[in-house]
Amino acid sequence: MGSYFEETKHGGANEVRLYGDHDVRIHVTLPKAVAGNLGLAVLDGERYVVKAGTIYPANDATAVGVISADVDVSKSDVNASLILHGIINSANLPTQPSAEAKAALKLIMFVNP
Repeated sequence: MGSYFEETKHGGANEVRLYGDHDVRIHVTLPKAVAGNLGLAVLDGERYVVKAGTIYPANDATAVGVISADVDVSKSDVNASLILHGIINSANLPTQPSAEAKAALKLIMFVNP
């Protein structure tokens, strides 16, 4: 069985951090998107992608962090980088955080420069 590698671009149009050198992250595993159960993924062309800036695990009081970069979950479960502490450019988020999510994310500041 061979390995599957895919190019990932960093610091591009999907950048959600306002200051790229000030954040704390952990890795989480995002499940493969399947018909009827997309999880956090959205259809982007022909791929299922969890968009950078998605609130994880949900945009509510259970929020733990913010997905830092687009993650393609079309083919398998994927490890993703989750921002736990930092300054986020809210203008680049796919969906604005709810009041409950903001309250839960005590170490993340959302700004719109």
